[in-house]
Amino acid sequence: MREGLRLVCHPRDDRVFEADVEAVAAALMPTSLGDNELAAAIGEALRDRYPLVRIRSRDPIADYAAEPATWSVYRDGRPTTEGG
Repeated sequence: MREGLRLVCHPRDDRVFEADVEAVAAALMPTSLGDNELAAAIGEALRDRYPLVRIRSRDPIADYAAEPATWSVYRDGRPTTEGG
């Protein structure tokens, strides 16, 4: 995993999705891609299995100084799904 980056998957209880995100991210992290390109590459790699996947960076102002940058990875394109 790239130092200083934390991925938070939504929904939080989908362990298969989380494992897929972690595997794709681990494979792409060593590249020299910038943050925007890395997020796009992770999303593209996941899109066949999760067509609505979206990655959003949390505004750095929401983090404490010592916290790593946080990206939310939404399986269904948004934080919550209808009825759940």
